[in-house]
Amino acid sequence: MVVAALLGGLPVFGWAVRVVHEPAERAADTRSYFGQGGVTRLDGGGRGRRFLVSGVFDGLVPADCVAAEAVLLSYADGVGRVFVDTQGRVWPNVIFEGAYYPDPRGPVATGTGYCLAYRCELTGLT
Repeated sequence: MVVAALLGGLPVFGWAVRVVHEPAERAADTRSYFGQGGVTRLDGGGRGRRFLVSGVFDGLVPADCVAAEAVLLSYADGVGRVFVDTQGRVWPNVIFEGAYYPDPRGPVATGTGYCLAYRCELTGLT
């Protein structure tokens, strides 16, 4: 089952969207103490996650791709939003910090219009 990826309730990622979820390492304090055998470990909990998103913007003219790109880039405002990935999982408190990598060729002619492939990164704070 593939679900449309949403950020803040809106489908801002275009078509053919893929999402890779990368949990951050858990924080921990591992120490050894004089007179005590072995080591002790205190778990400090999770430290968020990263989402690698790739997709394609399309349109009849190159300006349509650029306009769709501008909508996504407008979300780089530091506001935490609900993110729904392509598996339907819901992630609260996700921000887009502006890590965005469009195809260096720009919008490419497809025969019926234009498309612009891209990759971007989202950060889950919780």
